[in-house]
Amino acid sequence: MAIMRDSSQKVRTSVQPAGWILVLFGFMGLFVLGFIFGDGVLLVLSILSLVLFVVSWWVGKCNLKGLDLQVKMPERVYAGKGFEVLTYLDNQKSWLDSFDVHLSLHVLHQVEMRSHARWVGARDGARLSKRIGVPLRGATSALKAGLRSSFPLGLFQHSVQFEIPQSLIVYPRLITPLEVMTCGSLNDADPQRGAQFGEAMGEPRGVRSWQPGDSAKRIHWPASARSLARGQGLRVREYDPPGFTPRSCMVIFHSHAEHGEVYRHDRFERASSLAAGTLHYLHSRQVKASFTADFLGWQVMECENRAQYIELLAILAQSNRSVGTEQHDFQAALEHFSTTVDQLVIVSDIDPDAWSDGMKLPENALVIDIRQMRFKRQHFAIAS
Repeated sequence: MAIMRDSSQKVRTSVQPAGWILVLFGFMGLFVLGFIFGDGVLLVLSILSLVLFVVSWWVGKCNLKGLDLQVKMPERVYAGKGFEVLTYLDNQKSWLDSFDVHLSLHVLHQVEMRSHARWVGARDGARLSKRIGVPLRGATSALKAGLRSSFPLGLFQHSVQFEIPQSLIVYPRLITPLEVMTCGSLNDADPQRGAQFGEAMGEPRGVRSWQPGDSAKRIHWPASARSLARGQGLRVREYDPPGFTPRSCMVIFHSHAEHGEVYRHDRFERASSLAAGTLHYLHSRQVKASFTADFLGWQVMECENRAQYIELLAILAQSNRSVGTEQHDFQAALEHFSTTVDQLVIVSDIDPDAWSDGMKLPENALVIDIRQMRFKRQHFAIAS
Protein backbone atom coordinates (compact mmCIF):
# COMPACT_ATOMS: atom_id res chain seq x y z
CA MET A 1 0.00 0.00 0.00
CA ALA A 2 1.47 3.34 -1.08
CA ILE A 3 1.24 6.33 1.24
CA MET A 4 2.20 9.83 0.04
CA ARG A 5 3.39 12.60 2.29
CA ASP A 6 2.39 16.23 1.91
CA SER A 7 5.02 18.10 -0.14
CA SER A 8 4.18 21.38 1.64
CA GLN A 9 6.06 20.41 4.83
CA LYS A 10 8.25 23.15 6.28
CA VAL A 11 11.96 22.87 5.52
CA ARG A 12 14.22 23.36 8.54
CA THR A 13 17.70 24.77 8.07
CA SER A 14 20.84 24.67 10.19
CA VAL A 15 24.13 26.39 9.37
CA GLN A 16 27.09 24.06 8.96
CA PRO A 17 30.70 24.87 10.01
CA ALA A 18 31.55 25.76 6.40
CA GLY A 19 28.73 28.31 6.42
CA TRP A 20 29.95 29.96 9.62
CA ILE A 21 33.47 30.17 8.18
CA LEU A 22 32.13 31.86 5.04
CA VAL A 23 30.16 34.41 7.08
CA LEU A 24 32.88 35.19 9.61
CA PHE A 25 35.92 35.26 7.35
CA GLY A 26 34.50 35.61 3.86
CA PHE A 27 31.99 38.36 4.57
CA MET A 28 32.77 40.06 7.89
CA GLY A 29 36.54 39.62 7.71
CA LEU A 30 36.93 40.91 4.15
CA PHE A 31 34.45 43.71 4.79
CA VAL A 32 36.38 44.98 7.83
CA LEU A 33 39.73 44.75 6.02
CA GLY A 34 38.34 46.50 2.94
CA PHE A 35 36.83 49.27 5.08
CA ILE A 36 40.06 49.80 7.05
CA PHE A 37 42.39 49.82 4.05
CA GLY A 38 39.89 51.37 1.68
CA ASP A 39 40.28 48.45 -0.74
CA GLY A 40 37.29 48.16 -3.06
CA VAL A 41 38.28 44.68 -4.21
CA LEU A 42 38.00 43.32 -0.67
CA LEU A 43 34.64 45.02 -0.25
CA VAL A 44 33.37 43.45 -3.47
CA LEU A 45 34.61 40.03 -2.39
CA SER A 46 32.82 40.39 0.94
CA ILE A 47 29.58 41.28 -0.82
CA LEU A 48 30.01 38.31 -3.17
CA SER A 49 30.53 36.03 -0.13
CA LEU A 50 27.24 37.26 1.34
CA VAL A 51 25.48 36.72 -1.99
CA LEU A 52 26.93 33.19 -2.20
CA PHE A 53 25.71 32.52 1.34
CA VAL A 54 22.15 33.68 0.59
CA VAL A 55 21.96 31.92 -2.79
CA SER A 56 23.19 28.65 -1.26
CA TRP A 57 20.48 28.93 1.43
CA TRP A 58 17.75 29.58 -1.15
CA VAL A 59 18.84 26.82 -3.54
CA GLY A 60 19.14 24.34 -0.68
CA LYS A 61 15.58 25.01 0.50
CA CYS A 62 14.24 24.70 -3.05
CA ASN A 63 16.16 21.42 -3.37
CA LEU A 64 13.91 19.72 -0.80
CA LYS A 65 10.65 21.42 -1.72
CA GLY A 66 8.22 19.69 -4.05
CA LEU A 67 9.35 16.18 -3.10
CA ASP A 68 6.69 13.55 -2.46
CA LEU A 69 7.47 10.29 -0.71
CA GLN A 70 5.57 7.05 -1.25
CA VAL A 71 6.15 3.90 0.81
CA LYS A 72 5.17 0.31 -0.02
CA MET A 73 5.71 -2.34 2.63
CA PRO A 74 3.83 -5.31 4.12
CA GLU A 75 1.48 -4.49 6.97
CA ARG A 76 2.01 -7.74 8.92
CA VAL A 77 5.41 -9.37 9.39
CA TYR A 78 7.12 -11.75 11.82
CA ALA A 79 9.81 -10.63 14.23
CA GLY A 80 13.29 -11.56 13.11
CA LYS A 81 12.30 -12.11 9.47
CA GLY A 82 13.37 -9.68 6.79
CA PHE A 83 10.97 -7.88 4.50
CA GLU A 84 11.39 -5.42 1.65
CA VAL A 85 10.54 -1.74 1.90
CA LEU A 86 10.06 0.21 -1.34
CA THR A 87 10.18 4.00 -1.35
CA TYR A 88 9.42 6.27 -4.29
CA LEU A 89 10.79 9.80 -4.20
CA ASP A 90 8.91 11.94 -6.73
CA ASN A 91 10.10 15.41 -7.74
CA GLN A 92 7.03 17.52 -8.52
CA LYS A 93 9.07 20.60 -9.51
CA SER A 94 8.91 21.47 -13.19
CA TRP A 95 12.18 23.40 -13.50
CA LEU A 96 14.61 22.37 -10.75
CA ASP A 97 16.22 18.99 -10.12
CA SER A 98 16.98 17.70 -6.63
CA PHE A 99 20.43 16.47 -5.66
CA ASP A 100 22.05 14.57 -2.79
CA VAL A 101 18.84 13.71 -0.89
CA HIS A 102 19.18 11.40 2.12
CA LEU A 103 16.08 9.48 3.24
CA SER A 104 15.56 8.00 6.72
CA LEU A 105 12.47 5.95 7.63
CA HIS A 106 12.02 4.92 11.26
CA VAL A 107 10.04 1.68 11.33
CA LEU A 108 9.89 0.27 14.89
CA HIS A 109 12.19 -0.40 17.86
CA GLN A 110 15.08 1.79 16.65
CA VAL A 111 15.05 0.09 13.24
CA GLU A 112 15.62 2.54 10.42
CA MET A 113 15.76 2.31 6.67
CA ARG A 114 18.31 4.73 5.19
CA SER A 115 18.73 5.46 1.51
CA HIS A 116 20.45 8.04 -0.65
CA ALA A 117 19.23 9.57 -3.92
CA ARG A 118 22.06 11.38 -5.70
CA TRP A 119 19.88 12.94 -8.38
CA VAL A 120 16.12 13.22 -8.86
CA GLY A 121 15.21 14.98 -12.08
CA ALA A 122 12.39 17.49 -12.42
CA ARG A 123 9.05 15.77 -13.07
CA ASP A 124 10.85 12.50 -12.41
CA GLY A 125 11.39 10.13 -9.50
CA ALA A 126 13.76 7.73 -7.79
CA ARG A 127 13.00 4.20 -6.60
CA LEU A 128 14.80 3.15 -3.41
CA SER A 129 14.62 -0.37 -2.03
CA LYS A 130 16.01 -1.90 1.16
CA ARG A 131 15.45 -5.17 3.00
CA ILE A 132 15.11 -4.76 6.75
CA GLY A 133 13.78 -6.71 9.72
CA VAL A 134 12.34 -5.90 13.14
CA PRO A 135 13.85 -8.05 15.94
CA LEU A 136 10.99 -7.66 18.44
CA ARG A 137 7.22 -7.78 18.29
CA GLY A 138 5.18 -4.59 18.27
CA ALA A 139 2.71 -2.45 16.37
CA THR A 140 2.52 1.09 15.05
CA SER A 141 0.09 3.17 13.05
CA ALA A 142 2.54 5.75 11.71
CA LEU A 143 6.13 5.79 10.45
CA LYS A 144 8.49 8.69 11.07
CA ALA A 145 10.33 9.77 7.95
CA GLY A 146 12.82 12.49 7.14
CA LEU A 147 14.60 14.03 4.15
CA ARG A 148 17.86 15.94 4.49
CA SER A 149 20.39 17.46 2.14
CA SER A 150 23.53 19.63 2.26
CA PHE A 151 23.29 20.66 -1.38
CA PRO A 152 24.75 22.74 -2.99
CA LEU A 153 27.98 23.65 -1.15
CA GLY A 154 27.57 22.07 2.28
CA LEU A 155 27.02 25.48 3.91
CA PHE A 156 23.61 24.47 5.25
CA GLN A 157 21.83 21.28 6.14
CA HIS A 158 18.18 21.34 5.17
CA SER A 159 15.77 18.75 6.57
CA VAL A 160 12.10 17.83 6.53
CA GLN A 161 10.46 15.69 9.23
CA PHE A 162 7.00 14.18 8.84
CA GLU A 163 4.87 11.15 9.70
CA ILE A 164 3.39 8.64 7.27
CA PRO A 165 0.13 6.93 8.30
CA GLN A 166 1.13 3.31 7.79
CA SER A 167 -0.13 0.34 9.80
CA LEU A 168 2.50 -2.23 10.78
CA ILE A 169 2.08 -5.24 13.09
CA VAL A 170 5.13 -7.34 13.95
CA TYR A 171 4.08 -10.79 15.13
CA PRO A 172 6.15 -12.54 17.80
CA ARG A 173 8.93 -14.84 16.73
CA LEU A 174 7.56 -18.39 16.40
CA ILE A 175 9.40 -20.65 18.87
CA THR A 176 7.98 -24.15 19.37
CA PRO A 177 8.60 -25.27 22.98
CA LEU A 178 10.54 -28.48 23.49
CA GLU A 179 7.86 -29.76 25.88
CA VAL A 180 5.20 -29.53 23.17
CA MET A 181 7.37 -31.32 20.63
CA THR A 182 8.08 -34.19 23.05
CA CYS A 183 4.61 -34.51 24.55
CA GLY A 184 3.12 -37.82 23.40
CA SER A 185 -0.47 -36.68 23.08
CA LEU A 186 0.43 -33.50 21.19
CA ASN A 187 3.09 -35.10 19.01
CA ASP A 188 1.15 -38.24 18.06
CA ALA A 189 -0.31 -37.06 14.76
CA ASP A 190 0.98 -34.90 11.95
CA PRO A 191 -1.59 -34.41 9.16
CA GLN A 192 1.07 -32.83 6.94
CA ARG A 193 2.93 -36.14 6.70
CA GLY A 194 -0.16 -38.30 6.40
CA ALA A 195 1.08 -40.70 9.08
CA GLN A 196 1.14 -41.05 12.83
CA PHE A 197 4.43 -40.83 14.67
CA GLY A 198 3.17 -43.36 17.21
CA GLU A 199 2.64 -46.17 14.68
CA ALA A 200 6.27 -47.26 14.97
CA MET A 201 6.14 -47.46 18.76
CA GLY A 202 2.72 -49.00 19.53
CA GLU A 203 1.67 -52.60 19.95
CA PRO A 204 1.62 -54.67 16.72
CA ARG A 205 -1.90 -55.29 15.50
CA GLY A 206 -1.23 -57.59 12.55
CA VAL A 207 -0.44 -57.60 8.83
CA ARG A 208 -2.40 -55.84 6.12
CA SER A 209 -2.10 -55.07 2.41
CA TRP A 210 0.32 -52.40 1.29
CA GLN A 211 -1.19 -48.96 0.63
CA PRO A 212 0.29 -45.90 -1.08
CA GLY A 213 2.23 -43.85 1.49
CA ASP A 214 3.38 -46.81 3.60
CA SER A 215 7.05 -46.78 4.52
CA ALA A 216 9.29 -49.48 3.04
CA LYS A 217 10.61 -50.21 6.54
CA ARG A 218 7.19 -51.55 7.52
CA ILE A 219 7.04 -54.21 4.80
CA HIS A 220 6.71 -57.70 6.27
CA TRP A 221 8.93 -59.62 3.84
CA PRO A 222 8.01 -63.23 4.79
CA ALA A 223 4.30 -62.44 4.50
CA SER A 224 4.94 -60.47 1.31
CA ALA A 225 6.81 -63.44 -0.23
CA ARG A 226 3.88 -65.76 0.46
CA SER A 227 1.45 -63.14 -0.84
CA LEU A 228 3.42 -62.59 -4.04
CA ALA A 229 3.57 -66.36 -4.59
CA ARG A 230 -0.23 -66.39 -4.59
CA GLY A 231 -0.27 -63.49 -7.09
CA GLN A 232 -1.16 -60.81 -4.55
CA GLY A 233 0.64 -57.64 -3.41
CA LEU A 234 2.99 -56.68 -0.59
CA ARG A 235 2.11 -56.97 3.10
CA VAL A 236 3.02 -54.41 5.78
CA ARG A 237 3.00 -54.44 9.57
CA GLU A 238 0.23 -52.49 11.30
CA TYR A 239 0.57 -51.00 14.77
CA ASP A 240 -1.76 -49.45 17.30
CA PRO A 241 -0.76 -45.87 18.14
CA PRO A 242 0.58 -45.50 21.69
CA GLY A 243 -1.31 -42.29 22.45
CA PHE A 244 -4.06 -40.07 21.19
CA THR A 245 -4.34 -36.61 19.72
CA PRO A 246 -6.31 -34.27 22.01
CA ARG A 247 -9.49 -32.98 20.46
CA SER A 248 -9.12 -29.64 22.25
CA CYS A 249 -6.18 -27.78 23.75
CA MET A 250 -5.89 -24.48 25.62
CA VAL A 251 -2.79 -22.32 25.94
CA ILE A 252 -2.71 -20.36 29.22
CA PHE A 253 -0.34 -17.42 29.56
CA HIS A 254 0.35 -15.82 32.94
CA SER A 255 2.88 -13.67 34.80
CA HIS A 256 2.20 -14.81 38.36
CA ALA A 257 5.23 -15.01 40.62
CA GLU A 258 6.00 -15.27 44.31
CA HIS A 259 7.48 -12.31 46.15
CA GLY A 260 11.16 -11.69 45.51
CA GLU A 261 11.24 -12.86 41.91
CA VAL A 262 13.38 -10.58 39.73
CA TYR A 263 11.62 -9.68 36.49
CA ARG A 264 13.49 -9.29 33.20
CA HIS A 265 11.94 -7.53 30.22
CA ASP A 266 13.25 -10.05 27.67
CA ARG A 267 11.40 -12.86 29.50
CA PHE A 268 8.00 -11.52 28.41
CA GLU A 269 9.20 -11.29 24.80
CA ARG A 270 10.48 -14.87 24.94
CA ALA A 271 7.30 -16.15 26.56
CA SER A 272 5.20 -14.43 23.88
CA SER A 273 7.28 -16.20 21.23
CA LEU A 274 6.77 -19.56 22.99
CA ALA A 275 3.01 -18.98 23.17
CA ALA A 276 2.90 -18.01 19.49
CA GLY A 277 4.97 -21.06 18.55
CA THR A 278 2.62 -23.32 20.51
CA LEU A 279 -0.43 -21.88 18.77
CA HIS A 280 1.27 -22.30 15.40
CA TYR A 281 2.15 -25.91 16.23
CA LEU A 282 -1.43 -26.75 17.23
CA HIS A 283 -2.95 -24.88 14.28
CA SER A 284 -0.69 -26.65 11.76
CA ARG A 285 -1.80 -30.01 13.20
CA GLN A 286 -5.49 -29.12 13.04
CA VAL A 287 -5.99 -29.36 16.80
CA LYS A 288 -8.90 -27.30 18.14
CA ALA A 289 -7.05 -24.73 20.23
CA SER A 290 -7.90 -21.72 22.35
CA PHE A 291 -5.93 -19.08 24.23
CA THR A 292 -6.35 -17.15 27.46
CA ALA A 293 -4.05 -14.94 29.54
CA ASP A 294 -4.02 -12.78 32.62
CA PHE A 295 -3.48 -9.65 30.48
CA LEU A 296 -6.79 -10.53 28.77
CA GLY A 297 -8.61 -10.91 32.06
CA TRP A 298 -8.78 -14.69 31.43
CA GLN A 299 -11.00 -14.09 28.41
CA VAL A 300 -10.93 -17.08 26.06
CA MET A 301 -9.90 -16.51 22.42
CA GLU A 302 -10.61 -19.31 19.98
CA CYS A 303 -8.02 -20.55 17.46
CA GLU A 304 -9.99 -22.92 15.24
CA ASN A 305 -9.26 -21.36 11.83
CA ARG A 306 -6.57 -19.25 10.22
CA ALA A 307 -8.42 -15.95 10.73
CA GLN A 308 -8.62 -16.56 14.48
CA TYR A 309 -4.98 -17.68 14.55
CA ILE A 310 -3.84 -14.46 12.83
CA GLU A 311 -5.97 -12.41 15.22
CA LEU A 312 -4.28 -14.09 18.19
CA LEU A 313 -0.86 -13.28 16.78
CA ALA A 314 -1.92 -9.64 16.48
CA ILE A 315 -3.06 -9.67 20.11
CA LEU A 316 0.28 -11.12 21.23
CA ALA A 317 2.11 -8.50 19.17
CA GLN A 318 0.39 -5.66 21.04
CA SER A 319 0.02 -7.19 24.50
CA ASN A 320 1.53 -5.76 27.67
CA ARG A 321 2.60 -7.70 30.73
CA SER A 322 0.05 -8.04 33.50
CA VAL A 323 1.36 -6.77 36.82
CA GLY A 324 0.14 -8.29 40.06
CA THR A 325 -1.56 -11.49 38.93
CA GLU A 326 -3.11 -13.07 42.02
CA GLN A 327 -2.52 -16.73 42.83
CA HIS A 328 -6.15 -17.50 43.61
CA ASP A 329 -7.29 -16.07 40.26
CA PHE A 330 -4.74 -18.16 38.42
CA GLN A 331 -5.66 -21.29 40.38
CA ALA A 332 -9.36 -20.75 39.69
CA ALA A 333 -8.65 -20.35 35.97
CA LEU A 334 -6.65 -23.60 35.91
CA GLU A 335 -9.37 -25.56 37.69
CA HIS A 336 -12.07 -24.20 35.40
CA PHE A 337 -10.30 -24.67 32.06
CA SER A 338 -8.88 -28.10 32.91
CA THR A 339 -12.42 -29.52 32.80
CA THR A 340 -13.31 -27.94 29.45
CA VAL A 341 -10.38 -29.14 27.31
CA ASP A 342 -8.31 -32.30 26.91
CA GLN A 343 -4.89 -30.63 27.26
CA LEU A 344 -3.63 -27.51 29.02
CA VAL A 345 -0.37 -25.81 27.99
CA ILE A 346 0.89 -23.28 30.56
CA VAL A 347 3.30 -20.59 29.36
CA SER A 348 4.80 -17.99 31.69
CA ASP A 349 7.56 -15.40 31.66
CA ILE A 350 8.52 -16.58 35.16
CA ASP A 351 10.54 -19.70 35.97
CA PRO A 352 8.27 -22.62 36.95
CA ASP A 353 10.09 -22.94 40.28
CA ALA A 354 9.10 -19.36 41.13
CA TRP A 355 5.36 -19.67 40.54
CA SER A 356 4.44 -23.35 41.00
CA ASP A 357 4.90 -23.38 44.79
CA GLY A 358 1.49 -23.58 46.40
CA MET A 359 -0.23 -24.21 43.07
CA LYS A 360 -2.21 -27.37 42.37
CA LEU A 361 -1.67 -28.24 38.72
CA PRO A 362 -4.27 -30.37 36.90
CA GLU A 363 -3.27 -33.76 35.56
CA ASN A 364 -3.72 -32.65 31.95
CA ALA A 365 -1.44 -29.61 32.36
CA LEU A 366 1.82 -29.27 30.43
CA VAL A 367 4.21 -26.60 31.82
CA ILE A 368 6.55 -24.76 29.46
CA ASP A 369 9.91 -23.83 31.01
CA ILE A 370 11.03 -20.32 30.01
CA ARG A 371 14.68 -21.27 30.65
CA GLN A 372 14.83 -23.84 27.85
CA MET A 373 16.51 -21.57 25.30
CA ARG A 374 18.25 -18.27 24.80
CA PHE A 375 18.46 -15.94 21.85
CA LYS A 376 20.13 -12.58 21.38
CA ARG A 377 18.63 -9.51 19.86
CA GLN A 378 19.64 -8.85 16.29
CA HIS A 379 20.10 -5.40 14.83
CA PHE A 380 18.50 -5.07 11.40
CA ALA A 381 18.96 -1.36 10.78
CA ILE A 382 20.35 -0.94 7.27
CA ALA A 383 22.23 2.11 6.11
CA SER A 384 23.08 3.10 2.59
